[in-house]
Amino acid sequence: MIEEKLDYLIREVADLKQMQKDQLEILQKIIAAEGESIQEFKNVVQTFKDLVSQGF
Repeated sequence: MIEEKLDYLIREVADLKQMQKDQLEILQKIIAAEGESIQEFKNVVQTFKDLVSQGF
């Protein structure tokens, strides 16, 4: 009985660790995508500045 409960708890902890790992990977992907979006926005702003400086 106790061994079964311990086995269950060990499996639950392993599942929780895997869920945390998965969530961390998702957050890392979100942060990377946000960084790319910010860089794209900076590129657009720079292009706009270049056009303005050229008289457009």
